Amino acid sequence: MIRQEMDDKQLPAFSIALVDGNQIVWAQGFGYQDPDKKIPATAHTVYRVGSVSKLFTDIGIMQMVEAGKINLDAPVSQYVPDFHPQNQFAKPITLRELMSHRSGLLREPPVGNYFDPTEPTLEATVRSMNSTQLVYEPGTHSKYSNAGIAVV
Repeated sequence: MIRQEMDDKQLPAFSIALVDGNQIVWAQGFGYQDPDKKIPATAHTVYRVGSVSKLFTDIGIMQMVEAGKINLDAPVSQYVPDFHPQNQFAKPITLRELMSHRSGLLREPPVGNYFDPTEPTLEATVRSMNSTQLVYEPGTHSKYSNAGIAVV
């Protein structure tokens, strides 16, 4: 087995909690929440939600599909009329394609991307994609897209 040496800045911080019913039975943080200041992660360290929110967004959409309120295969512009990225293909983007990372959208929106510190509204983020062009025809390629889930 090869052991790779890493400094403190390379170690990811994470926290774990074991829960039984409504009771936390064990919790601990690992690594550093601030490696520069050597502040360790604890059971109470707050982390970015990140991609976990995609699951909850998709569950909410699927509940609406199940209730007959929306159609996964309808053009997404039916539900978000101000969403018009430059689509040089004849095929419109659907919710199904957005949720499965097959919409053809770029990875990050121009406004409100993962590294954007300005915290724009979701409306501004979605509207910013109107200045972008699809990378692929919808439904033809898998390409991870935070921009797509923002539209969902």
